[in-house]
Amino acid sequence: MNRVWLSRAVVRHVWKPAQLWGIHDLTRASQNVELRLEVERNLSDWARSNAQPIICGHTHQSYFPERGDAPYFNIGSCVHPRCITGM
Repeated sequence: MNRVWLSRAVVRHVWKPAQLWGIHDLTRASQNVELRLEVERNLSDWARSNAQPIICGHTHQSYFPERGDAPYFNIGSCVHPRCITGM
């Protein structure tokens, strides 16, 4: 059974008004600074300990490592009002 209508109804009638009243999803790294820093720290630690570069994004915080730092790259968010970025 297709339940797309239920998802759309919840987003339209529950989630959208909640966001308009200032209630945001605090589990998202882009909206929760502590979570974003924890995610970035975990990714950076993993890249360093495994000697593997990581390229990621969508945390809305770009990062390019300095010489000697862990090979962790983050483009931030690839879509902006005036452009689309890439690495």
